[in-house]
Amino acid sequence: MVLPAVERHTRLLVGDLQGGILLEQASDFVQAQVQDASVHAAGGLEVLLALLLAISGLAFLAPARVAYGLGRMWHASIFALMAGLLPLYHACDDKLSAAFGLASLPGSFRTSLRLADHGCVYFCILQLGFLALGPEDPIFQWMGESKITRENMEVLSSSPPWDIVLLIRVVPAVAMIVFLSSCPPWEDFHWQAVVLLDVLWLLGLALFWLHPKRSKNASKVLVRMGYWLRLWKHAVLPLSVLMFLLVGFTANGSKALHASWHFVLAYMAVSVVRTVISQSSADALRESQRLEECQGSSPAWNPVVASKLLFGAGLVGVPTLVASAIMNFHSLHSWTWPLLSMPMMTRPGGYLVVLGALPALAALGAAFWLIGSSGPCPAFGERDAGEDIPVSKKMGVMLGYLSVAFGLACVASGGFLPRLHCCCLLSFFVFMVMAMAMTAASTLRTSLSQDRTCLYVATAASCTVTLSFVVLFVLSSQYIQNSYYIPQPILAMSEYLSTVSILLWPLCWSSEVHVGWQAHKAWRMSPPSQMA
Repeated sequence: MVLPAVERHTRLLVGDLQGGILLEQASDFVQAQVQDASVHAAGGLEVLLALLLAISGLAFLAPARVAYGLGRMWHASIFALMAGLLPLYHACDDKLSAAFGLASLPGSFRTSLRLADHGCVYFCILQLGFLALGPEDPIFQWMGESKITRENMEVLSSSPPWDIVLLIRVVPAVAMIVFLSSCPPWEDFHWQAVVLLDVLWLLGLALFWLHPKRSKNASKVLVRMGYWLRLWKHAVLPLSVLMFLLVGFTANGSKALHASWHFVLAYMAVSVVRTVISQSSADALRESQRLEECQGSSPAWNPVVASKLLFGAGLVGVPTLVASAIMNFHSLHSWTWPLLSMPMMTRPGGYLVVLGALPALAALGAAFWLIGSSGPCPAFGERDAGEDIPVSKKMGVMLGYLSVAFGLACVASGGFLPRLHCCCLLSFFVFMVMAMAMTAASTLRTSLSQDRTCLYVATAASCTVTLSFVVLFVLSSQYIQNSYYIPQPILAMSEYLSTVSILLWPLCWSSEVHVGWQAHKAWRMSPPSQMA
Protein backbone atom coordinates (compact mmCIF):
# COMPACT_ATOMS: atom_id res chain seq x y z
CA MET A 1 0.00 0.00 0.00
CA VAL A 2 2.95 2.30 0.62
CA LEU A 3 4.68 1.68 -2.70
CA PRO A 4 1.87 3.04 -4.93
CA ALA A 5 1.79 6.24 -2.88
CA VAL A 6 5.58 6.71 -3.20
CA GLU A 7 5.39 5.98 -6.91
CA ARG A 8 2.61 8.53 -7.35
CA HIS A 9 4.59 11.13 -5.39
CA THR A 10 7.67 10.46 -7.52
CA ARG A 11 5.67 10.90 -10.73
CA LEU A 12 4.38 14.22 -9.47
CA LEU A 13 7.93 15.41 -8.73
CA VAL A 14 9.16 14.32 -12.15
CA GLY A 15 6.22 16.07 -13.82
CA ASP A 16 6.91 19.28 -11.93
CA LEU A 17 10.59 19.09 -12.88
CA GLN A 18 9.77 18.57 -16.54
CA GLY A 19 7.28 21.45 -16.41
CA GLY A 20 9.91 23.71 -14.87
CA ILE A 21 12.39 22.75 -17.55
CA LEU A 22 9.83 23.50 -20.23
CA LEU A 23 9.03 26.86 -18.66
CA GLU A 24 12.71 27.73 -18.45
CA GLN A 25 13.21 26.77 -22.09
CA ALA A 26 10.20 28.86 -23.09
CA SER A 27 11.57 31.81 -21.09
CA ASP A 28 14.98 31.48 -22.77
CA PHE A 29 13.29 31.31 -26.16
CA VAL A 30 11.29 34.47 -25.48
CA GLN A 31 14.39 36.31 -24.23
CA ALA A 32 16.32 35.24 -27.32
CA GLN A 33 13.51 36.46 -29.55
CA VAL A 34 13.41 39.79 -27.69
CA GLN A 35 17.18 40.18 -27.99
CA ASP A 36 17.04 39.35 -31.69
CA ALA A 37 14.28 41.91 -32.16
CA SER A 38 16.31 44.50 -30.26
CA VAL A 39 19.38 43.77 -32.34
CA HIS A 40 17.37 44.02 -35.55
CA ALA A 41 15.77 47.26 -34.37
CA ALA A 42 19.16 48.72 -33.42
CA GLY A 43 20.58 47.61 -36.74
CA GLY A 44 17.65 49.15 -38.56
CA LEU A 45 18.13 52.41 -36.68
CA GLU A 46 21.84 52.42 -37.55
CA VAL A 47 20.98 51.92 -41.21
CA LEU A 48 18.44 54.76 -41.09
CA LEU A 49 20.97 57.08 -39.43
CA ALA A 50 23.62 56.13 -42.00
CA LEU A 51 21.13 56.81 -44.78
CA LEU A 52 20.25 60.18 -43.20
CA LEU A 53 23.95 61.05 -42.98
CA ALA A 54 24.43 60.21 -46.66
CA ILE A 55 21.38 62.22 -47.73
CA SER A 56 22.38 65.21 -45.56
CA GLY A 57 25.24 65.95 -47.96
CA LEU A 58 22.66 66.93 -50.57
CA ALA A 59 21.85 69.96 -48.40
CA PHE A 60 24.76 71.74 -50.09
CA LEU A 61 22.72 71.94 -53.26
CA ALA A 62 20.94 74.89 -51.60
CA PRO A 63 24.03 77.14 -51.27
CA ALA A 64 25.19 75.93 -54.71
CA ARG A 65 21.92 77.15 -56.23
CA VAL A 66 22.11 80.49 -54.38
CA ALA A 67 25.72 81.09 -55.41
CA TYR A 68 24.96 80.15 -59.02
CA GLY A 69 22.01 82.54 -59.09
CA LEU A 70 24.27 85.36 -57.88
CA GLY A 71 26.92 84.64 -60.50
CA ARG A 72 29.51 83.24 -58.07
CA MET A 73 30.68 80.26 -60.11
CA TRP A 74 33.66 79.57 -57.84
CA HIS A 75 31.56 79.10 -54.72
CA ALA A 76 28.79 77.31 -56.62
CA SER A 77 31.32 74.75 -57.87
CA ILE A 78 32.64 74.17 -54.33
CA PHE A 79 29.14 73.56 -52.95
CA ALA A 80 28.19 71.35 -55.90
CA LEU A 81 31.33 69.27 -55.39
CA MET A 82 30.43 68.81 -51.74
CA ALA A 83 26.85 67.83 -52.65
CA GLY A 84 28.27 65.03 -54.79
CA LEU A 85 31.26 63.93 -52.69
CA LEU A 86 29.71 63.83 -49.21
CA PRO A 87 26.81 61.46 -50.10
CA LEU A 88 29.24 59.25 -52.02
CA TYR A 89 31.59 58.92 -49.04
CA HIS A 90 28.89 58.29 -46.44
CA ALA A 91 27.07 55.86 -48.75
CA CYS A 92 30.15 53.62 -48.44
CA ASP A 93 29.24 52.83 -44.83
CA ASP A 94 29.55 49.08 -44.20
CA LYS A 95 26.12 48.71 -42.61
CA LEU A 96 24.45 50.74 -45.33
CA SER A 97 26.21 48.72 -48.04
CA ALA A 98 25.21 45.45 -46.36
CA ALA A 99 21.60 46.58 -46.03
CA PHE A 100 21.38 47.23 -49.78
CA GLY A 101 23.45 44.17 -50.71
CA LEU A 102 26.41 46.15 -52.02
CA ALA A 103 30.05 45.06 -51.79
CA SER A 104 32.39 46.97 -49.48
CA LEU A 105 34.99 49.20 -51.09
CA PRO A 106 38.73 48.53 -50.70
CA GLY A 107 40.35 50.12 -47.64
CA SER A 108 42.77 52.30 -49.61
CA PHE A 109 39.98 53.75 -51.74
CA ARG A 110 37.86 54.48 -48.66
CA THR A 111 40.82 56.23 -47.02
CA SER A 112 41.33 58.43 -50.07
CA LEU A 113 37.62 59.16 -50.21
CA ARG A 114 37.63 60.02 -46.52
CA LEU A 115 40.49 62.50 -46.93
CA ALA A 116 38.78 64.06 -49.96
CA ASP A 117 35.51 64.39 -48.01
CA HIS A 118 37.09 66.06 -44.99
CA GLY A 119 39.39 68.22 -47.09
CA CYS A 120 36.47 69.48 -49.17
CA VAL A 121 34.51 70.35 -46.02
CA TYR A 122 37.39 72.30 -44.49
CA PHE A 123 38.08 74.08 -47.77
CA CYS A 124 34.41 75.11 -47.89
CA ILE A 125 34.70 76.54 -44.36
CA LEU A 126 37.87 78.35 -45.43
CA GLN A 127 36.14 80.03 -48.38
CA LEU A 128 33.12 80.98 -46.24
CA GLY A 129 35.55 82.60 -43.82
CA PHE A 130 37.05 84.63 -46.65
CA LEU A 131 33.55 85.76 -47.61
CA ALA A 132 32.85 86.99 -44.08
CA LEU A 133 36.30 88.53 -43.58
CA GLY A 134 36.13 90.54 -46.79
CA PRO A 135 38.60 89.11 -49.35
CA GLU A 136 35.74 87.44 -51.27
CA ASP A 137 33.38 90.41 -50.88
CA PRO A 138 33.10 92.05 -54.36
CA ILE A 139 32.59 95.46 -52.79
CA PHE A 140 35.90 95.26 -50.93
CA GLN A 141 37.74 93.60 -53.82
CA TRP A 142 37.48 96.66 -56.05
CA MET A 143 38.22 99.33 -53.45
CA GLY A 144 40.42 101.96 -55.09
CA GLU A 145 39.73 100.71 -58.61
CA SER A 146 38.15 102.76 -61.37
CA LYS A 147 35.60 99.99 -61.87
CA ILE A 148 34.17 100.77 -58.47
CA THR A 149 32.55 103.94 -59.81
CA ARG A 150 30.30 102.03 -62.22
CA GLU A 151 26.86 100.66 -61.54
CA ASN A 152 26.51 98.52 -58.45
CA MET A 153 25.46 95.31 -60.18
CA GLU A 154 28.30 95.56 -62.65
CA VAL A 155 30.73 95.56 -59.76
CA LEU A 156 29.02 92.60 -58.09
CA SER A 157 28.94 90.53 -61.27
CA SER A 158 32.51 91.27 -62.34
CA SER A 159 35.28 88.72 -61.94
CA PRO A 160 37.62 89.16 -58.97
CA PRO A 161 41.07 90.75 -59.36
CA TRP A 162 43.98 88.48 -60.19
CA ASP A 163 45.53 88.82 -56.73
CA ILE A 164 42.31 87.49 -55.18
CA VAL A 165 42.28 84.51 -57.53
CA LEU A 166 45.90 83.72 -56.72
CA LEU A 167 46.10 84.42 -52.97
CA ILE A 168 42.57 83.55 -51.83
CA ARG A 169 41.70 80.67 -54.13
CA VAL A 170 44.72 79.04 -55.80
CA VAL A 171 47.21 79.18 -52.91
CA PRO A 172 44.73 77.85 -50.28
CA ALA A 173 43.64 75.08 -52.67
CA VAL A 174 47.26 74.02 -53.21
CA ALA A 175 47.94 74.19 -49.47
CA MET A 176 44.93 71.98 -48.73
CA ILE A 177 45.98 69.43 -51.38
CA VAL A 178 49.51 69.30 -49.96
CA PHE A 179 48.12 68.85 -46.45
CA LEU A 180 45.87 65.98 -47.53
CA SER A 181 48.69 64.38 -49.51
CA SER A 182 50.88 64.31 -46.40
CA CYS A 183 48.40 61.85 -44.80
CA PRO A 184 48.46 63.31 -41.28
CA PRO A 185 47.71 61.02 -38.31
CA TRP A 186 43.98 60.68 -37.95
CA GLU A 187 43.99 61.47 -34.22
CA ASP A 188 45.53 64.87 -35.04
CA PHE A 189 43.83 65.43 -38.42
CA HIS A 190 41.09 67.80 -37.28
CA TRP A 191 43.45 69.83 -35.07
CA GLN A 192 45.99 70.26 -37.86
CA ALA A 193 43.28 71.12 -40.39
CA VAL A 194 41.89 73.86 -38.15
CA VAL A 195 45.41 75.24 -37.57
CA LEU A 196 45.88 75.33 -41.36
CA LEU A 197 42.62 77.24 -41.74
CA ASP A 198 43.73 79.67 -39.04
CA VAL A 199 47.01 80.36 -40.83
CA LEU A 200 45.40 80.77 -44.26
CA TRP A 201 42.73 83.13 -42.90
CA LEU A 202 45.31 85.38 -41.25
CA LEU A 203 47.59 85.40 -44.29
CA GLY A 204 44.73 86.04 -46.68
CA LEU A 205 43.28 88.84 -44.56
CA ALA A 206 46.67 90.52 -44.11
CA LEU A 207 47.65 90.32 -47.79
CA PHE A 208 44.19 91.46 -48.89
CA TRP A 209 44.03 94.60 -46.77
CA LEU A 210 47.72 95.47 -47.20
CA HIS A 211 47.30 95.65 -50.98
CA PRO A 212 48.33 99.16 -52.17
CA LYS A 213 44.92 99.87 -53.71
CA ARG A 214 43.00 98.78 -50.60
CA SER A 215 45.26 99.71 -47.68
CA LYS A 216 44.32 103.40 -47.79
CA ASN A 217 40.65 102.49 -47.39
CA ALA A 218 41.15 99.62 -44.96
CA SER A 219 40.91 101.83 -41.88
CA LYS A 220 37.52 103.13 -43.06
CA VAL A 221 36.20 99.57 -42.86
CA LEU A 222 38.15 97.79 -40.14
CA VAL A 223 37.62 100.37 -37.38
CA ARG A 224 33.84 100.56 -37.89
CA MET A 225 31.22 98.63 -35.96
CA GLY A 226 29.45 97.25 -39.05
CA TYR A 227 32.37 95.11 -40.17
CA TRP A 228 32.83 93.46 -36.78
CA LEU A 229 29.11 92.87 -36.31
CA ARG A 230 29.00 91.08 -39.65
CA LEU A 231 32.04 89.04 -38.66
CA TRP A 232 30.48 88.10 -35.32
CA LYS A 233 27.12 87.15 -36.80
CA HIS A 234 28.26 85.27 -39.90
CA ALA A 235 31.63 83.84 -38.82
CA VAL A 236 32.25 83.60 -35.07
CA LEU A 237 28.86 82.34 -33.93
CA PRO A 238 28.33 79.80 -36.77
CA LEU A 239 31.88 78.48 -36.41
CA SER A 240 31.36 78.07 -32.67
CA VAL A 241 28.26 75.95 -33.31
CA LEU A 242 30.12 73.94 -35.95
CA MET A 243 33.06 73.27 -33.63
CA PHE A 244 30.68 72.21 -30.84
CA LEU A 245 28.95 69.71 -33.15
CA LEU A 246 32.31 68.55 -34.53
CA VAL A 247 33.58 67.75 -31.04
CA GLY A 248 30.29 65.99 -30.27
CA PHE A 249 30.14 63.58 -33.20
CA THR A 250 33.92 63.03 -33.15
CA ALA A 251 33.82 62.02 -29.48
CA ASN A 252 30.91 59.56 -29.64
CA GLY A 253 30.56 58.83 -33.37
CA SER A 254 26.95 60.02 -33.48
CA LYS A 255 25.64 59.96 -37.04
CA ALA A 256 22.71 62.19 -36.04
CA LEU A 257 25.09 64.94 -34.85
CA HIS A 258 27.17 64.46 -37.98
CA ALA A 259 24.11 64.92 -40.20
CA SER A 260 23.03 68.01 -38.24
CA TRP A 261 26.56 69.36 -38.71
CA HIS A 262 26.06 69.12 -42.49
CA PHE A 263 22.73 70.97 -42.29
CA VAL A 264 24.19 73.72 -40.08
CA LEU A 265 27.14 74.21 -42.45
CA ALA A 266 24.82 74.38 -45.47
CA TYR A 267 22.62 76.94 -43.71
CA MET A 268 25.70 78.95 -42.78
CA ALA A 269 26.82 78.90 -46.41
CA VAL A 270 23.45 80.18 -47.66
CA SER A 271 23.41 82.91 -45.01
CA VAL A 272 26.94 84.14 -45.71
CA VAL A 273 26.56 84.12 -49.49
CA ARG A 274 23.26 86.01 -49.35
CA THR A 275 24.60 88.52 -46.84
CA VAL A 276 27.86 89.33 -48.57
CA ILE A 277 26.60 89.33 -52.17
CA SER A 278 23.57 91.30 -53.31
CA GLN A 279 20.72 89.05 -54.45
CA SER A 280 19.40 91.08 -57.38
CA SER A 281 19.39 94.50 -58.98
CA ALA A 282 16.37 95.39 -56.85
CA ASP A 283 18.66 95.27 -53.82
CA ALA A 284 20.74 98.24 -54.99
CA LEU A 285 19.35 100.53 -52.31
CA ARG A 286 19.97 97.97 -49.58
CA GLU A 287 23.49 97.41 -50.94
CA SER A 288 24.24 101.12 -50.99
CA GLN A 289 23.12 101.30 -47.37
CA ARG A 290 25.49 98.45 -46.57
CA LEU A 291 28.27 100.36 -48.34
CA GLU A 292 27.54 103.41 -46.23
CA GLU A 293 27.65 101.22 -43.16
CA CYS A 294 30.98 99.68 -44.12
CA GLN A 295 32.55 102.98 -45.20
CA GLY A 296 31.28 105.14 -42.38
CA SER A 297 28.83 107.43 -44.15
CA SER A 298 26.37 106.81 -41.32
CA PRO A 299 28.49 107.22 -38.17
CA ALA A 300 25.42 107.43 -35.94
CA TRP A 301 24.65 103.73 -36.45
CA ASN A 302 28.11 102.59 -37.52
CA PRO A 303 30.47 104.25 -35.04
CA VAL A 304 34.24 104.09 -34.83
CA VAL A 305 35.31 101.28 -32.49
CA ALA A 306 39.08 101.71 -32.67
CA SER A 307 39.46 101.77 -28.89
CA LYS A 308 37.36 98.60 -28.55
CA LEU A 309 39.72 96.73 -30.86
CA LEU A 310 42.40 97.00 -28.15
CA PHE A 311 40.45 94.30 -26.31
CA GLY A 312 41.11 91.85 -29.16
CA ALA A 313 44.39 90.36 -27.91
CA GLY A 314 43.05 89.75 -24.41
CA LEU A 315 39.65 88.63 -25.64
CA VAL A 316 41.27 85.89 -27.74
CA GLY A 317 44.36 85.09 -25.71
CA VAL A 318 43.09 84.84 -22.13
CA PRO A 319 40.20 82.40 -22.87
CA THR A 320 42.66 80.36 -24.94
CA LEU A 321 44.98 80.03 -21.95
CA VAL A 322 42.14 78.97 -19.66
CA ALA A 323 40.68 76.49 -22.18
CA SER A 324 44.07 74.91 -22.92
CA ALA A 325 44.76 74.49 -19.19
CA ILE A 326 41.37 72.82 -18.67
CA MET A 327 41.92 70.55 -21.67
CA ASN A 328 45.36 69.47 -20.43
CA PHE A 329 43.98 68.75 -16.96
CA HIS A 330 41.11 66.72 -18.46
CA SER A 331 43.38 64.68 -20.74
CA LEU A 332 46.09 63.97 -18.12
CA HIS A 333 43.75 63.74 -15.09
CA SER A 334 46.27 65.80 -13.10
CA TRP A 335 47.74 69.28 -13.06
CA THR A 336 51.30 69.29 -14.44
CA TRP A 337 51.94 73.05 -14.86
CA PRO A 338 52.29 72.97 -18.66
CA LEU A 339 54.36 75.66 -20.35
CA LEU A 340 52.51 77.67 -22.97
CA SER A 341 55.80 78.30 -24.74
CA MET A 342 56.13 74.54 -25.39
CA PRO A 343 52.70 73.70 -26.84
CA MET A 344 53.84 70.60 -28.75
CA MET A 345 54.72 68.90 -25.46
CA THR A 346 51.12 69.09 -24.22
CA ARG A 347 48.52 67.68 -26.60
CA PRO A 348 45.72 68.29 -27.36
CA GLY A 349 45.90 71.51 -25.30
CA GLY A 350 48.97 72.53 -27.28
CA TYR A 351 46.96 72.68 -30.48
CA LEU A 352 44.51 75.00 -28.77
CA VAL A 353 47.39 77.25 -27.71
CA VAL A 354 48.56 77.47 -31.32
CA LEU A 355 45.02 78.17 -32.55
CA GLY A 356 44.61 81.04 -30.10
CA ALA A 357 48.16 82.37 -30.35
CA LEU A 358 47.92 83.20 -34.05
CA PRO A 359 44.89 85.57 -33.88
CA ALA A 360 46.05 86.91 -30.50
CA LEU A 361 49.41 87.93 -32.00
CA ALA A 362 47.64 89.45 -35.00
CA ALA A 363 45.39 91.43 -32.64
CA LEU A 364 48.46 92.55 -30.69
CA GLY A 365 50.03 93.85 -33.90
CA ALA A 366 46.81 95.70 -34.74
CA ALA A 367 46.83 97.18 -31.22
CA PHE A 368 50.32 98.62 -31.81
CA TRP A 369 49.11 100.12 -35.08
CA LEU A 370 46.21 101.77 -33.27
CA ILE A 371 48.55 103.02 -30.55
CA GLY A 372 50.90 104.43 -33.16
CA SER A 373 48.02 106.25 -34.86
CA SER A 374 46.41 107.41 -31.63
CA GLY A 375 47.36 111.02 -32.38
CA PRO A 376 46.54 111.76 -36.01
CA CYS A 377 45.17 108.99 -38.18
CA PRO A 378 47.78 107.99 -40.79
CA ALA A 379 45.16 106.83 -43.28
CA PHE A 380 43.76 110.28 -43.97
CA GLY A 381 45.98 112.79 -45.64
CA GLU A 382 48.77 114.86 -44.14
CA ARG A 383 49.31 115.65 -40.49
CA ASP A 384 49.09 119.03 -38.89
CA ALA A 385 52.34 120.68 -37.93
CA GLY A 386 51.72 120.09 -34.22
CA GLU A 387 50.51 116.52 -34.61
CA ASP A 388 53.86 114.78 -35.04
CA ILE A 389 54.06 111.48 -33.23
CA PRO A 390 57.05 111.33 -30.84
CA VAL A 391 60.04 109.40 -32.10
CA SER A 392 59.94 107.13 -29.05
CA LYS A 393 56.40 106.08 -29.89
CA LYS A 394 57.33 105.37 -33.50
CA MET A 395 60.28 103.25 -32.39
CA GLY A 396 58.13 101.54 -29.76
CA VAL A 397 55.51 100.65 -32.36
CA MET A 398 58.17 99.30 -34.72
CA LEU A 399 59.63 97.19 -31.91
CA GLY A 400 56.10 95.96 -31.21
CA TYR A 401 55.77 94.84 -34.83
CA LEU A 402 59.15 93.10 -34.57
CA SER A 403 58.09 91.38 -31.36
CA VAL A 404 54.89 90.11 -32.98
CA ALA A 405 56.93 88.81 -35.94
CA PHE A 406 59.17 86.86 -33.54
CA GLY A 407 56.05 85.54 -31.81
CA LEU A 408 54.67 84.22 -35.10
CA ALA A 409 58.04 82.66 -35.88
CA CYS A 410 58.02 81.07 -32.43
CA VAL A 411 54.62 79.47 -33.11
CA ALA A 412 55.71 78.31 -36.57
CA SER A 413 58.94 76.70 -35.34
CA GLY A 414 57.48 74.93 -32.32
CA GLY A 415 58.11 71.19 -32.34
CA PHE A 416 60.34 71.33 -35.45
CA LEU A 417 63.31 73.56 -34.58
CA PRO A 418 63.66 73.68 -30.77
CA ARG A 419 66.66 76.04 -30.74
CA LEU A 420 65.03 78.49 -33.13
CA HIS A 421 61.79 78.21 -31.17
CA CYS A 422 63.47 79.21 -27.89
CA CYS A 423 65.42 82.01 -29.58
CA CYS A 424 62.24 83.47 -31.11
CA LEU A 425 60.44 83.10 -27.79
CA LEU A 426 63.06 85.09 -25.90
CA SER A 427 63.20 87.69 -28.68
CA PHE A 428 59.42 88.08 -28.51
CA PHE A 429 59.42 88.86 -24.79
CA VAL A 430 62.53 91.08 -24.86
CA PHE A 431 61.37 93.21 -27.79
CA MET A 432 57.89 93.40 -26.27
CA VAL A 433 59.35 94.84 -23.06
CA MET A 434 61.26 97.43 -25.11
CA ALA A 435 58.13 98.27 -27.14
CA MET A 436 55.94 98.75 -24.06
CA ALA A 437 58.58 100.89 -22.31
CA MET A 438 59.26 103.16 -25.30
CA THR A 439 55.62 103.76 -26.19
CA ALA A 440 54.82 104.58 -22.57
CA ALA A 441 57.84 106.90 -22.38
CA SER A 442 56.47 108.91 -25.32
CA THR A 443 53.72 110.28 -23.05
CA LEU A 444 56.08 111.64 -20.37
CA ARG A 445 55.97 115.15 -21.82
CA THR A 446 52.19 115.34 -21.39
CA SER A 447 50.44 116.29 -18.16
CA LEU A 448 49.97 113.52 -15.60
CA SER A 449 46.43 112.18 -15.36
CA GLN A 450 44.67 109.10 -14.06
CA ASP A 451 44.97 107.37 -17.44
CA ARG A 452 48.67 108.18 -17.62
CA THR A 453 49.22 106.84 -14.10
CA CYS A 454 47.44 103.61 -15.02
CA LEU A 455 49.60 103.33 -18.16
CA TYR A 456 52.86 103.81 -16.25
CA VAL A 457 51.94 101.38 -13.49
CA ALA A 458 50.73 98.71 -15.93
CA THR A 459 53.83 99.12 -18.11
CA ALA A 460 56.20 98.86 -15.14
CA ALA A 461 54.39 95.78 -13.80
CA SER A 462 54.27 94.08 -17.21
CA CYS A 463 57.94 94.74 -17.92
CA THR A 464 58.97 93.45 -14.47
CA VAL A 465 56.95 90.24 -14.74
CA THR A 466 58.08 89.60 -18.32
CA LEU A 467 61.77 90.13 -17.58
CA SER A 468 61.46 87.86 -14.55
CA PHE A 469 60.12 85.09 -16.75
CA VAL A 470 62.92 85.64 -19.29
CA VAL A 471 65.55 85.25 -16.56
CA LEU A 472 63.89 82.15 -15.11
CA PHE A 473 63.50 80.61 -18.58
CA VAL A 474 67.17 81.18 -19.44
CA LEU A 475 68.29 79.67 -16.13
CA SER A 476 65.99 76.64 -16.38
CA SER A 477 66.99 75.97 -20.00
CA GLN A 478 70.69 76.06 -19.08
CA TYR A 479 71.56 78.45 -21.89
CA ILE A 480 73.93 79.86 -19.30
CA GLN A 481 75.53 77.07 -17.29
CA ASN A 482 74.34 77.32 -13.69
CA SER A 483 73.46 75.19 -10.70
CA TYR A 484 70.11 76.81 -9.94
CA TYR A 485 66.97 74.71 -9.81
CA ILE A 486 63.82 76.47 -11.01
CA PRO A 487 60.65 74.64 -9.89
CA GLN A 488 58.18 74.02 -12.70
CA PRO A 489 55.25 75.76 -10.89
CA ILE A 490 57.28 78.98 -10.46
CA LEU A 491 58.39 78.98 -14.11
CA ALA A 492 54.86 78.25 -15.34
CA MET A 493 53.25 80.93 -13.12
CA SER A 494 55.73 83.56 -14.29
CA GLU A 495 54.96 82.61 -17.89
CA TYR A 496 51.20 82.82 -17.34
CA LEU A 497 51.47 86.23 -15.65
CA SER A 498 53.80 87.67 -18.27
CA THR A 499 51.57 86.45 -21.13
CA VAL A 500 48.38 87.82 -19.58
CA SER A 501 50.02 91.16 -18.75
CA ILE A 502 51.18 91.58 -22.36
CA LEU A 503 47.75 90.69 -23.74
CA LEU A 504 45.98 93.16 -21.46
CA TRP A 505 48.54 95.99 -21.66
CA PRO A 506 47.01 97.64 -24.80
CA LEU A 507 43.86 98.42 -22.77
CA CYS A 508 45.81 101.19 -21.00
CA TRP A 509 45.78 103.12 -24.29
CA SER A 510 42.01 102.95 -24.69
CA SER A 511 41.32 106.61 -23.85
CA GLU A 512 44.06 107.99 -26.06
CA VAL A 513 43.10 105.81 -29.02
CA HIS A 514 39.43 106.75 -28.62
CA VAL A 515 40.16 110.47 -28.53
CA GLY A 516 42.67 110.25 -31.37
CA TRP A 517 40.30 108.50 -33.78
CA GLN A 518 37.16 110.38 -32.82
CA ALA A 519 38.63 113.89 -32.71
CA HIS A 520 40.91 113.79 -35.71
CA LYS A 521 39.90 116.28 -38.36
CA ALA A 522 39.83 113.62 -41.12
CA TRP A 523 36.68 112.05 -39.65
CA ARG A 524 34.91 115.42 -39.56
CA MET A 525 36.08 117.03 -42.78
CA SER A 526 36.80 114.21 -45.22
CA PRO A 527 33.76 112.13 -46.15
CA PRO A 528 34.56 108.54 -47.10
CA SER A 529 34.90 107.85 -50.80
CA GLN A 530 31.84 106.25 -52.36
CA MET A 531 32.21 102.91 -54.11
CA ALA A 532 28.82 102.71 -55.75
